[in-house]
Amino acid sequence: MWRRLQWGLITALGYIIVSLMFGYFVVGEINLSLMIGLTVGGFFSGVTYLNPPPKKWRKGQGV
Repeated sequence: MWRRLQWGLITALGYIIVSLMFGYFVVGEINLSLMIGLTVGGFFSGVTYLNPPPKKWRKGQGV
């Protein structure tokens, strides 16, 4: 469960970065409600739908 929570936080951080860049470069202003909505949605999709990478892909471990 801890790995899924970590993966949810990582995807939420990714969604924050993408929404900030999209809002600043494309729209011209940062839309806070869009950023919060995408962050919450990214967290829940990271926890429920997106699976974390397998343990064998971790750095320092051989296959």
